Amino acid sequence: MLKQTLGSAIFLFCLAFNLSNALTCAPCENEDLEECEPLEELKSHCEPKMGVWCDCCDRCALKEGRACNTYEVGCESHLDCVDIKGTGMIKNEIKWHDFRFKGKCTDLQKEGLRKFTDRYGRQWIEGSQLYRKPPNPWLN
Repeated sequence: MLKQTLGSAIFLFCLAFNLSNALTCAPCENEDLEECEPLEELKSHCEPKMGVWCDCCDRCALKEGRACNTYEVGCESHLDCVDIKGTGMIKNEIKWHDFRFKGKCTDLQKEGLRKFTDRYGRQWIEGSQLYRKPPNPWLN
């Protein structure tokens, strides 16, 4: 029984290890990079951002009002990707497992909004409906 359990555990570990390797990208080859727009040329008309998933090329960052999600390159550096569902969640580094997140590139300063980071490292719009900053017991 112990041998069977140990064998199953080793099999599951190997399976999980292989699956995690499947989620990594192969290194970019020179042929891949030759297809990219030169960085200096890209900088002349937009803010370059690293491509998504396994894209080897830099791409133009998204402008204000554009949709941002897992499948798009990020917003320009002065913009934040704000959840379109109205939760107030901000995601500027959208990971592959956030595939359902849909946002809009927003200039919070222009909108008169402020953001904060909760204790888990997530960013929110201050006063948003989904997350309210807990009151500080030391101020009462």
